Amino acid sequence: MEFTLSSFTGRLVLNPSDFILYLEHKDSARMYEHTFFDRDFLEVSQMGGLEFVGRLLTTAIQKPNAHLDFKVAKETPAILTLILTYSNPILLKPISLTMELPAARRATGSADVGELGRKLRETVATVARLGETLKQINPRVQATLEKLMARLSDLEERTGDFVVLPGCEYAIPASLTSLKLVADGTCLLDNAYYSVHSANMKFPYPNNGQNFPIHNPFAWQNGQSDVGSYGIVGDSVSLKNIKHFKQLTHLVIAGIQTVRFANAIGALTRLTHLTIIGVHKVQWGHNNNQCMNVQSNDIKDISWVKNLPNLQTLILKGCKNIMDITVLKDMPQLKELDIRDTGVRNTDFLTNPSLKITK
Repeated sequence: MEFTLSSFTGRLVLNPSDFILYLEHKDSARMYEHTFFDRDFLEVSQMGGLEFVGRLLTTAIQKPNAHLDFKVAKETPAILTLILTYSNPILLKPISLTMELPAARRATGSADVGELGRKLRETVATVARLGETLKQINPRVQATLEKLMARLSDLEERTGDFVVLPGCEYAIPASLTSLKLVADGTCLLDNAYYSVHSANMKFPYPNNGQNFPIHNPFAWQNGQSDVGSYGIVGDSVSLKNIKHFKQLTHLVIAGIQTVRFANAIGALTRLTHLTIIGVHKVQWGHNNNQCMNVQSNDIKDISWVKNLPNLQTLILKGCKNIMDITVLKDMPQLKELDIRDTGVRNTDFLTNPSLKITK
């Protein structure tokens, strides 16, 4: 999440157990960076600690109001001091949180990224000003510039060892082998996927109907419990940057209505299991009433699956806009196919005897 604060440009990265604040001075290019943990906010632990402060920062950045004041208090070559003040009529006195960010050393990875990104931007801007002159540049120079621009694009899509998927609230570890993206605050009946996003609300557990408190803003599970880190998204997500999950073997996309750049999944050559669920979205309303909202996602073309040589399981349940799956006839490695509630009517061309088809 990028923002502007006084003479600084900044970035806030919310992670499962911490958040990172990164600020760079517009004129001097001096950079400050720090990772904050729960232990840094013990004075507000009863209000949610790290999660509470993360929500305040997000609101102060995206929707500033009279109750929140986020400002630069002091800047030195070594330390940048920020103060976040929150006032509310129910509080005896305003909450004032001081955050100190040390200057980032040029030797650190994040400083290198900032330095390289800035230089590449200057190079790109210079090339753009040259206009038609670019065509006369030595081909080797032009090829080098194109590589630098591609590298800049890669840096912008990633934050250290985390990947940012537009539409997803949190950066996701790039080293995951299993990734599940589920629409925020929803439950899917068939596989009991559910996600929750509020630390102060309770949602009924799909399997036993009992209420349970949620302490983690990005925790969602399927069935019992899953091990690993997962992303939460709303009704729209862009998969343009999903190519950076080089180790991914299992991918689930469930209950998300708008999936942009779905063809980017074709870059995940290690993928063995792909599940895309488009219907049976349940939203939990007041008094634990469930509201069924049957819908489908906007995925129509799956020709990109031909680029997944290791794919063994493909579940397209509820993807009503998918009608043509002829690309699968040339995928002998496919062992399981689920096309329930899709637009597919003919599977006679799928003659692989080891392929189990559910429809």
